[in-house]
Order: sequence, then structure tokens, then C-alpha cells
Amino acid sequence: MLNAKTLRLSAFLLLAFAIYFSIKLHGQSVKVSFEDVVHEARDLSKKNYIPHPAINQGPLADMQYDQAREIRFDKSRALWLEDGLPFRVEFFLAGWVNRSLIRVFSTDTRETAEVKFSPALFNYGNSGITPELAAEGGFSGFRIHYQLNRPGVFDELIVFQGASYFRALGQGQIYGLSARGLAINCGLQGQKEEFPVFEKFWIERPLVNSEYITIHALLNSPSLTGAYSFQVKPGKSTVVRVDGHVFFRKRIQLLGLAPLTSMFWFGAHSSRKDGDFRPQVHDSDGLLVADGTGEWIWRPLDNPQTLSNQDFMCVSPIGFGLLQRERNFFSFQDTEAQYHKRPSAWVEPLDDWGKGRVRLVEIPSRNEYEDNIVAFWVPDKQFQAGDEFRFSYNIHWTTDEAGLSPGGFCTMTRLGRVPGEPLERLVILNFAGGTLSTLDDSAEVDVLFSASEGASIFHQYATFIPEIREWRAAARIRFDGSGRPVTFRAFLRSGGDILTETWTHTLVP
Repeated sequence: MLNAKTLRLSAFLLLAFAIYFSIKLHGQSVKVSFEDVVHEARDLSKKNYIPHPAINQGPLADMQYDQAREIRFDKSRALWLEDGLPFRVEFFLAGWVNRSLIRVFSTDTRETAEVKFSPALFNYGNSGITPELAAEGGFSGFRIHYQLNRPGVFDELIVFQGASYFRALGQGQIYGLSARGLAINCGLQGQKEEFPVFEKFWIERPLVNSEYITIHALLNSPSLTGAYSFQVKPGKSTVVRVDGHVFFRKRIQLLGLAPLTSMFWFGAHSSRKDGDFRPQVHDSDGLLVADGTGEWIWRPLDNPQTLSNQDFMCVSPIGFGLLQRERNFFSFQDTEAQYHKRPSAWVEPLDDWGKGRVRLVEIPSRNEYEDNIVAFWVPDKQFQAGDEFRFSYNIHWTTDEAGLSPGGFCTMTRLGRVPGEPLERLVILNFAGGTLSTLDDSAEVDVLFSASEGASIFHQYATFIPEIREWRAAARIRFDGSGRPVTFRAFLRSGGDILTETWTHTLVP
């Protein structure tokens, strides 16, 4: 016969097992996994959307730029600082332009615990914001630090802040363009863009010898929910693996996958801004698209007079990215912004994305402080309410642009006018790399220019430039007077062999 003590022990064990299995069934294991976040996103998609909490009024919301820059996280309070781990986490105070409040959890095999907000985590300098005022706020984002450039110095590696924005760094780089979780109805004329928000994050506690760090995130918006996992591996080129699982609340007119957002004010091939001493000002200077058919396309960026959308049709793309190919300080002459150190971002699908298109959105900009360039993948499939979509890709944050292209690539674009001929233009291109690097002026290399309706090509040629060991392609073009934009394409070839990527641009007479 069982005694009372044995019965109490048995009841305790049964209760413990019941709690354990209840926790496991609801996806809330001690260590939160990507699949746990998938379950949460799926459940959330079946509920009505509730706007994300944000600081919309009061001193934190009304802060100005000079106030916000005075507020700094206390580095002595960084997450895992005392544990001797290879990664550390610091946080941002919500306010000014970054008003959305997020929740952050640290998770490992022992426990999952929320990082609690406290105004004591920040130094306020001369901001005029006191800890008492800051107590009404919370976290708007976080950044992860790592000994990226030299031992003993923890540099910023990746930042998550604002809607679904994040950006990362490789060695010797400074922040430039950003990535996003998703883009919804971006660049559609007369339609408001929807910005999904990463509301919750789970940062996996790394091991002492970890070479990467993993972050999970819950995405939410009126149209969809999503679970994301980011595996960040730092290096000369930092690689962020992105795994996503999205659940649709409603049909979306334009879904942008793996969006990249950058800035292009002016460059060597565009109109120079009067009064600015710098030759060029941009975070990125071109879009590179690699189709599954083997064609590589280079499209120099522009700052148009009106909103511009251009699509590049693809089947099973190898990748696409916004690149900063110009790496010479003298091309920018900017000792503060150091645009020559801004990274390129290359998106590499890890599964078959099938048919679709890379869309380039160029928005008119009056200064260098507005991100006016967006590029993303648009699947052919139209998603309806109740659908779900899973995908994986890498983002390479790199300054090794030449390593991305298997053949010759465009190193320079120049556009000029012909005196006395208002309908004529000159297009001057330089190419280098690939097989071109082994050729000289004895080689038979020619250029093939083509144009859409609205213009004609004449007097095109290719020539070797021995001083820089690059090849120049040039053409004189004539518009037909209709005033419509014309898309031009050009590449170098030798016999039947294509030697370079395809340069393309749309010009307005």
C-alpha cells in the first residue's frame, strides 16, 4: 500500500511531466528555436492585427537629432559582457525617429529570459532627457558587437532597429545600405507602402568558441506575420543567413523578398549637384542581377526626376545586390562619410526561387540623408489570405565586388552630350576582369550596343586602354524625338564568346 509521502512524490512527478509536455506542445521549450517562432507567427496570423506599441508623444517622441545622438547605451551594462563570450549586445532607447518598442529575449539550453528595460542602462549627456523621462520608454533596437577588425576591440557587427530594417558590417567597412525583412507595395504609384515590424527578438546565447550568432524574430503587419532566423557569421565579408516563414492575412499586390535599401544622390554618370565639392555621393552605385540562365546584368543607379520602377525578369536567380563598385577615396573626397568604405550587399538564394523579377525602385531625392533606392525579388506567385511562404538566402556584406562577377564587369559609366545635336548622346563604358584581364590590343574584341524603341545606335566601337589595362566601349546614340525613355544594353564579345556582364541603363532624351 502506498504511503502519503509516496503519493505526494508521485503527484509531484505527474504534475512536472504534465507541465513539461504542455510547454513542449506549445512550442515554448527552454531554448526558443526558429520553429517555435514559426508556431507563434502562425497563431498570430489567425488573429486581428493590433498596431505595434510605440512612443508617439511626449519628450522621447519630440526629441531632435542633436538630443538623440547624446543618448548612449552604457557599455558596462552590455549583455554577456562579464561572461567572456565572443559577442556582446547593446540596446537603443526608443524615441526621435525610432519610436517602435520591441521585446528582446536571451535564450539558451538553460533558460529563456527577457532583457528588461531600465533607464539606468543609458547615459543621457546633454540631451535634456532624464532617467525619469526615459522610464516611459523602452528598447527600439539593438546592436551586436564582435572583435571584427582587431583582437580586444569589440566593433559593431550588426544592428536591428526600425520596422524590419537591419544592416551589417565586414572588416574595414562602415555602415551604408540596409536590408529589410520584407517590402510590401514598395514604389507603387499612388499607394501607401506597408512597413512590417520585427516586434520580438530571441538572441541565442553563443558558446565561448562560437564563430557565429543566431537571432530569431517575429514579424507582424496588417497583411501578414512571419518568423525569421538570422545566422550572422562575421569576417572579411560578413555573411547573414536568413530563413523566413511568412503567413498571409490578406492578399498583397506587390511582395518584395530580400529587400535592400540604399542611397544614391549623384555619381560620375549623373548630374552633379551645384555647390557640392564632392565628385560623387552615394552608398551604392549600381544593381547587379545574376539570372539562372547565366546572364549577369549591371544597372548603374540614378536619382531620377520622378519615381522610377524597372524590372529584371529572372528564372531561378543566382543572386542580386546593390553594389558600391567605386572604392577610390578621390572619387568622393569625403573624410567624414567615407563613402568608399560602404559595403555592398549581395543576396544569394539558398533554394530555388523559380520565376519572378528583381525590381529596382529609384525615388527622387534632394539630399544624401534619404534612402531613395530599393531592390527586391518579386515572386511570380500571387499570395492570398491563408497562404504561407518559406524561403532562405544569404546576404554577403562585402567590399570584394570583383569576386561576385565570373566575367568582365563594368568599372565606369559616363554619359555625355554632342555639341549642336540636342537629340544625340555619347555613352562611354569601361570594362575589366575575367578573360579581359588576359587580353591586349592584339585581341579581336567588339561591343554590341542595342536600344529599345525610341533611339538608334551608330558609331560604336571597343578599344584597349593600356594605361589601366581596361577595355572601353563607346557609342553615339540618337533619340527619335518622341520624348519617351529608352533602355540601352551593351556587352563585349570576342567571336562567339561573351566576355562581360550586360550593362543596361534607361535614358530620357
